[in-house]
Amino acid sequence: MLRDVLKTGGVQLVQLGSGLIVLVLTARLLGPEGRGTLGALMAWVGLFSAAGSLSLDSVVVHRAARAGAQDWFPPLFAALWRLYLMLAAAALLVALACWWLAGNRLFGALPPGLLLAAWLLLPVMIWARYQGALLLALGRLGLRNQGVMLSNLVMVAGLLVTLWMLDLGVAGALAAQALSALLVVLWGLRCLLRAARQGGGRQPWRAAGRLALDGGKVHAAQVGHYVYGSVDVVTLNAVAGPAAVGWYQLALRLIDVGGALPQAVATVFRARMGGASPRSAWRSQRRPVLLTLVAVLFAGAVGWLLAPWAIPLVAGDDFAPTVPLFRLLLPVLLARTLEQLLVPQIFARGYFLTGSLISLVLAGSSAGLFLWLIPAQGLDGAATAALLAFALLPTLIYLGWIWWFERDLRRAPALSPDAPP
Repeated sequence: MLRDVLKTGGVQLVQLGSGLIVLVLTARLLGPEGRGTLGALMAWVGLFSAAGSLSLDSVVVHRAARAGAQDWFPPLFAALWRLYLMLAAAALLVALACWWLAGNRLFGALPPGLLLAAWLLLPVMIWARYQGALLLALGRLGLRNQGVMLSNLVMVAGLLVTLWMLDLGVAGALAAQALSALLVVLWGLRCLLRAARQGGGRQPWRAAGRLALDGGKVHAAQVGHYVYGSVDVVTLNAVAGPAAVGWYQLALRLIDVGGALPQAVATVFRARMGGASPRSAWRSQRRPVLLTLVAVLFAGAVGWLLAPWAIPLVAGDDFAPTVPLFRLLLPVLLARTLEQLLVPQIFARGYFLTGSLISLVLAGSSAGLFLWLIPAQGLDGAATAALLAFALLPTLIYLGWIWWFERDLRRAPALSPDAPP
């Protein structure tokens, strides 16, 4: 496992470096308002792509962990492809209908042309979610990592051309985002099609129905997760404007930089769970989880010390309000690390309904906090609500999951490691 973590960690370092360059370019060349507009647009795209995906990527991970027959992939791919065509069309139509019916009442002052251009990303973003899960299910971690590296490099190159050389503003940033997402899809699609041709998709529509039912069980959790992560941006944009969104979102994006290591570890967890029972996988994951948490806490302490110097250097003096926000919201890094490390284990055990209920509680509480505090206190209210909704509540919940997994090991010491939990 260490070798895979190191390889994937190298990919995450490339992703980390490109992510920092993207932050610098968008912050300095777009400014707080432009950066806030781009963040609000991508928040809406993420929300609609999450809702339209039916969370089938999580179901794919579960199916791979439970696969027994050798020809399990072709039927799964055939069913998933049929569902994708319907879901992508439905998501695009619903997004356009929301824009047509609600307009500024829902989307604030976001330019209609940019919003419509962002909706065109929906089909690509939905399939990119599926494709990453499919490649991990096939054990093609290396291919998946190559696509991620290339897409990040293309994103940086695209921003250099569209923002720095051509000065296209937010529209150029959206074009670079589209090119990056399209490259991810094209890079791994040939491998998936080749694997899908090695067997027949038996009764694909019936398999699609079963896949959709499983997706429905976990979908509330995934949509809740994206509501939970997007309501702050869209509400702050409507109340305080894009500049406040730019300051606030930059703080959270810098915190996400610290998630490169746990994301690498979680990716390896997913890739190595195929064919192994969740209990057996947890036995081997406990130590990496602990070491990752220690490393992330150390990185957070370093970030707190360097923030007053590093943030103006990276983003410019216009983003000075981001410094106290970043320091205040650093506990979010611990909660997101726990989430990344534990979600593969939760879904591999089939806790779809439980995860859905917990995510609905988190989504409801965060939506209530943001909708209450942002109109009353503006940017300060967003920071307070984020600290409660993104740090305190999820940390307590994921520590509870760790307790549950450890309890499962203690209750069944005599069972075979391959016995189902």
